[in-house]
Amino acid sequence: MSGDGERLDADLVAGEYVLGTLDQRERAAVETLVHSRPELKRELDIWESRLAALATQDPVAPSPDLWARIEGGLDGLPQQGASLLRAGDRRWQDFLPGIQIQVLRSNEEDGTQTFLLKFAPGAYLPPHDHPHTEECYVLDGQLRIDAATFGPGDYLAYPAGLPHHAITTTAGATVLLRGNYG
Repeated sequence: MSGDGERLDADLVAGEYVLGTLDQRERAAVETLVHSRPELKRELDIWESRLAALATQDPVAPSPDLWARIEGGLDGLPQQGASLLRAGDRRWQDFLPGIQIQVLRSNEEDGTQTFLLKFAPGAYLPPHDHPHTEECYVLDGQLRIDAATFGPGDYLAYPAGLPHHAITTTAGATVLLRGNYG
């Protein structure tokens, strides 16, 4: 909100003013601008009439933890300290030919990582070893390890030290992996 040449969104400013969400400096600016901006005065009157019915309601005391819950939810997290990575915030990166990766979480303290691997049809992941247990959950498609085929909902855990045979797919697949790769 500004009176210095920027376009004033009178509806937005009026709504924020009437709802009481502006700070003291911003409220003072609205009170100054209302004399020179007839569209702002008109929007203030509209907002006040929209909310007049609320003024006749008996006040309800908020719960003592309301602000903590509001502040904790501002970033979309259910609780403070939780981690959130929205789908639109992630990008696939090339990992191996025909295989892409999205790292969801890395814990530097214990070396664990949680990530997604997306296998294109015909992709091949060569045999490898893990010094720690690796967990794999198939989200979609099908993977083949030796003679076994794994599909959506299948879970596989490779214990530490067990050689991991080659992984192939004919149709493609997406898997969630978690392990210590540090």
